[in-house]
Parts: sequence; C-alpha cells; structure tokens
Amino acid sequence: QAQRRRAVFTQPKPRPHLHPAWAWLAMPMTGVMGGMAGLPGPPLALWTVAHDWPANRMRATMWVVFLSLGPFTLALLFYRFGAEVLRSALWGLAFVPVVLVAALPGLWLAGKLPAPAVRLACLLLLVATALSAILLPLIT
Repeated sequence: QAQRRRAVFTQPKPRPHLHPAWAWLAMPMTGVMGGMAGLPGPPLALWTVAHDWPANRMRATMWVVFLSLGPFTLALLFYRFGAEVLRSALWGLAFVPVVLVAALPGLWLAGKLPAPAVRLACLLLLVATALSAILLPLIT
C-alpha cells in the first residue's frame, strides 16, 4: 500500500482525461506565475504532461496557450508599467528570429522522441529550472 501511494507521487501515470479541477488549478497558476516571475510554463507543463497525449499535441497545447496569452499579457504590462514595456517588447521582437532559429533543433529533436521521452525531458527541465531558481540566489 505504501509503495502504491509513493508511486502515485513519484511516477504518476499519464491519463487521457484529467478531472477539470486540475485545469482550473493549472491555468490560473500559469497566469500568476507568468505575472509574478515571467515563468508561466511550470503549471501548464505539469498539466500537459499529466495527459496521455502524443508529443505533438503536448507541444501544440503549450504553444497555443502561451501565444494566445501574449497580447493580453503585453496589454496588462503596458497598463501597469507604461511605455517602458513597449521598449522592452520591441527588444523582444528584435530577437524573435534568433529564438526561432534556436528553436529549430529543439523542435527537430522533440519530433524524433516518443511521448514518454518528451514528458521526461519536460519534467527534467522543470527540475533544473526550480533548482537554479532556488540555488542561484544562495550562490551569488
């Protein structure tokens, strides 16, 4: 029984459908973390990899959510912080070609990986992000 409970937390099984409450938790947390720290990805990524979806659907879901939130986030930032946000947005737009070129190897690699490997890579990146957020302030 204890081993089964431990497996639920350490090795959850992806499912075709999750209870809607998980989406109602993940999506607002995506907004809160995006607004607070500019890191909206972790809750959305955890919600996405909890589904038993093919790798392409996981990536497409995350991109659609991020891209659809972009204009609203920019508008809220402009409302809150004024014209300085537009200057930063222009710098961001200037680097879009660099980001797109850099994304090509990742898209190619993710296209070659099966869904379980994409899930594992996503979770490992989340762990690395969390560790760096925790440890870097202690080191510097």
